[in-house]
Amino acid sequence: MSGCWDPRLDSLRRNVQLDTPRFAGIKLDPCLPHTLADASFLRYDTVPFEDRGATTNPGLCQEAKLLNIRQIFGSTVPSAALLQSHPA
Repeated sequence: MSGCWDPRLDSLRRNVQLDTPRFAGIKLDPCLPHTLADASFLRYDTVPFEDRGATTNPGLCQEAKLLNIRQIFGSTVPSAALLQSHPA
């Protein structure tokens, strides 16, 4: 359920010097927390987007997942923050 399980993928990310992956379009339950945990264990700085994930459960469950992610990993950011920090 993690996007960081493949050692070859980790090697590729390190070769292109990607040390702060951004996470979007991932199921909030359970894929995003597992991917964030594995990325943290691999010593990546993680940036989870709060508005680019989905859940198979209704809104309250989505808010609960985001709350858990914020408590464990420190924060989430709106995807607009990336657009503001990297103008076209």
